[in-house]
Amino acid sequence: MLARIESLEGVEWAAVEATGRYLAVRPRSGAGPEVAAAVERALGPRGRRAEESLARSQLSARDRGDPWFTARQAHALSYIEGRLVSVHVAAKVGAELGLDRGARDALAEAVRVVFFAVLERVHAEGGRESSGWFYVEWPGIAEAVAARLAGEVPDAGALRRSIAAVYGR
Repeated sequence: MLARIESLEGVEWAAVEATGRYLAVRPRSGAGPEVAAAVERALGPRGRRAEESLARSQLSARDRGDPWFTARQAHALSYIEGRLVSVHVAAKVGAELGLDRGARDALAEAVRVVFFAVLERVHAEGGRESSGWFYVEWPGIAEAVAARLAGEVPDAGALRRSIAAVYGR
């Protein structure tokens, strides 16, 4: 979605804060009200204009160093998230199942590869309205990781269940 906003005619810059709840858009010099209207159309029902004091408060936090991210930066952050998730899952599941270091490393890499593919698909589809998408996708990620490691671990079913439980809801 953010990439779509950035590509609108008349948009100079667009970014979101770390939670993705707030979007700031700077129109190009000389752009008219049609830019705001185009942004609102692109956002559809998921977006609404912040009231003036909230907008000022959010943007003043940015001015003080609160990081806001362009589409390219948000995409890069997803890869960082994927790497953090992969080592977290490998540590937790590895300890639970008594996996040796080599198996934990293979697990971390399998989670990273599968999770990166999911992140890339989600970004290509324009993102999601809520970070809750992660929990919906997680059982499929667990399944794909376990399938990837079948034959390399003693019990792929136990591996799948343990991975699924890490972020299970």
